[in-house]
Amino acid sequence: MSGDKQSQKKLSMAHRRVAVARLYLEQNSQMDIAAQVGVTQQTISNDLKAIRDDWMARAAYDLSQAKARELARIDQLEAHYWREWYRSQAEGKSSTQERINGSDSTREKLSLHKTDRLGDPRYLAGIQWCIERRCAILGLNAASKQELSGPDGKPIAFTDTPAFADLSDDELDKLIAESESRKVSPDSTG
Repeated sequence: MSGDKQSQKKLSMAHRRVAVARLYLEQNSQMDIAAQVGVTQQTISNDLKAIRDDWMARAAYDLSQAKARELARIDQLEAHYWREWYRSQAEGKSSTQERINGSDSTREKLSLHKTDRLGDPRYLAGIQWCIERRCAILGLNAASKQELSGPDGKPIAFTDTPAFADLSDDELDKLIAESESRKVSPDSTG
C-alpha cells in the first residue's frame, strides 16, 4: 500500500510542477504561484529548481540529438558528392553515325570517341562545404576574434550586473521580486 501512496505523491508532484512551470512562464511571482497552487513559497522555490534542472538536461539532450541528426545528413550528402565526383571523372564515350549516299550505293560510317574527363569541381565544392559544416557543428574550428561595438562604432558600456548562473535560488528570487515590484500594471495610467 505504501508503494501506491508514493506513486500518488509523485503523480501529484508532477501535476503540480506542470502547473508551476506554466504559471512561472506566465511571469507570476513565487508567492502568487504558491497561493494559486496551494503550497508554500519554499515548495515553489524547490519545484522551480527541479523544473530548471529538467529544462537544462532536456536542452542538452535535444542539442546532442539535433547535432547527431545534422551530422548524419551531412555524411549522407558528402557520400553523394564523392560518388558523383568519381562518376564525373569516368572516361567519356561518344559515338556518331553517318550515312553517305553515293550514286551507286549507301554506306554507313560509325565513329567512337573516347575522352578523359577531369571531373566536375562543383562536387569538390560540395565536399568542402560538408567538411566545413561538420567542423562547425563539432566545434573544431579555431576561435575567431569578434569585436562588438555600440552605436556609432563606440565601445559598449557594460554595467556591473551579476552573472545569473552564479546566483543562488534565493538571490534569483530576490531579483525577480524586485523586478516584479517595478512592473507597471496594464490598467494603471502614467
